[in-house]
Amino acid sequence: MISGGLKLFGLQEVGPLALREIAARSEDTSDFLRALAALKEVSIGVSESAFAEALQVFAKQKRQDHFDFIVKSDMHPDSYEDVELQKKLYASFLASNRSVESEATLTILTMLGENLEGETWNHVLQHHCKRSSWHKVYETAREMLDKRLPFSDDSLDLLHRKCLRPRAPGKRPLAIQPIVPRGIDDLKSMSNVFRSIMRSGQELEPTRWREIIRRYCICGQMRGLENLTLWLAAWYAPKGRSITRPKLADLRQGYKAFIPDKMDLPIAVSSSHPSHPLQQLFDARTQIAIVMAGFKSAAPTRDNESSLSSSERNATHYRLNLTRSWARGVLLLKRLKELGVLVHTPLVRKAVVLELWKLYGPATSKVKRNRLAKEFNNITLAQMVAHLEHVWAGTEYGTLFQLPSHLLASDTASSKEELYVAVFGEHRRISLQSKGKYDIASVATGAPRVIRQWDIDTQYEEEL
Repeated sequence: MISGGLKLFGLQEVGPLALREIAARSEDTSDFLRALAALKEVSIGVSESAFAEALQVFAKQKRQDHFDFIVKSDMHPDSYEDVELQKKLYASFLASNRSVESEATLTILTMLGENLEGETWNHVLQHHCKRSSWHKVYETAREMLDKRLPFSDDSLDLLHRKCLRPRAPGKRPLAIQPIVPRGIDDLKSMSNVFRSIMRSGQELEPTRWREIIRRYCICGQMRGLENLTLWLAAWYAPKGRSITRPKLADLRQGYKAFIPDKMDLPIAVSSSHPSHPLQQLFDARTQIAIVMAGFKSAAPTRDNESSLSSSERNATHYRLNLTRSWARGVLLLKRLKELGVLVHTPLVRKAVVLELWKLYGPATSKVKRNRLAKEFNNITLAQMVAHLEHVWAGTEYGTLFQLPSHLLASDTASSKEELYVAVFGEHRRISLQSKGKYDIASVATGAPRVIRQWDIDTQYEEEL
């Protein structure tokens, strides 16, 4: 009857508004399809639009719930042509667990273009990040990984910004809790998400790992640092390089299994090239930070030192264990070198000297952790250097300091002065702001002497 009336007016096709009226008057999807067939019999077509196509698809699929959703919606039919609007609606429906609406909208988005599912899921992920809903973020990320959908740069940036505690450059993260609930390690959670993304087959810019590595270093969390850096080095290891697991005895706490699922990743450039992922991940700044992290992780605190008696602090077994802990950063760099990371001995030596100066130099640090480390340190410089040399030793590594063996074996005053000079140099600047320098030989005696720059110049001229 409707088709006959439309034919009487000479209509050749039905527009979106008229089609919605026909759909609203239909009892169900089958009745709607019969109405369309009747229109076709009298040579009346349906104008092309996303709304009209969606109605017909839902009717043919007998999805009455999807059909009713767009028929009863207060949106104008032309709104279904707006891709960006539909993406936002889809994200909103997903976030509020409105499955019928989200499924219908996703079908419409699929009609409007290809591969829009990944974009819409990224919108959902960003929506949860902005609303600080960690469990929703985690569930959405897992769903995207299961569907093997790519994470957009905006999503990755937002994950970084919202899931990690804020921190200023060179400082530890603040106590402000991010969207990750208390009791959950934000660094570990972020690392797991990034690793899962890489395992799913998506390429991740290597530089995205730098902030996570730096946070592990600055917090002195060596176990997490070891697991992550060894995993990354093995992932990007040069093709054909032999991968061996480190011995658990090499570290006090040992390494967990770090070999990734994907090995021998083909890289177009040499591992020594600046653009290679290994060089981007482990630049000079990062390598120095790794050495510092080892020392930082072993630095005592009032809590763990107050429980030790004087005899326990002086015990040989405690002293040796502490030494081994301080060398963990150096040992980690050695392992990374074995996996193809370009590590330079002079760079490691520079970082070690900086840390040793905090322990054996005459100045008092402004950092509480450094003051405690120096206060409770009962290891001689010779013992420390001997152990560091032992850790770094290897056929292709050489030695850190290239010292005569007698300097580490003798405990005479002259040998001690010679060792201090060999490690720290003849003079060492008091601070960046001061022009004065310490005479290192006098530092070894416990009576440090400060000399000015012109004193050094005069001495040099006299020697000439």
